[in-house]
Amino acid sequence: MAESIELYRGRWEDVPIEESFMLKKSMELFGDPEPCAIHRGGVRLELLRQMNERFAFGEKPDAEEGLALLRACMACEEITAVRFSDAR
Repeated sequence: MAESIELYRGRWEDVPIEESFMLKKSMELFGDPEPCAIHRGGVRLELLRQMNERFAFGEKPDAEEGLALLRACMACEEITAVRFSDAR
């Protein structure tokens, strides 16, 4: 069994978004294959809305739909868990 490896530590709203995911979502939301800063921000807001909904604000951090969305946005199939913390 592999040890836990931390992939990201930071603010939820700053989670990294892989470029191909950003471009795909920009096309879905805005029909824009080369998103400007405003459309990139819109993609990020929609992603955060969806993840907040799926993870229920940290109440169920193992939500499979949320993990699948996080795997896609970070282009990392190895993500198996999310841990929320109030630490700053």
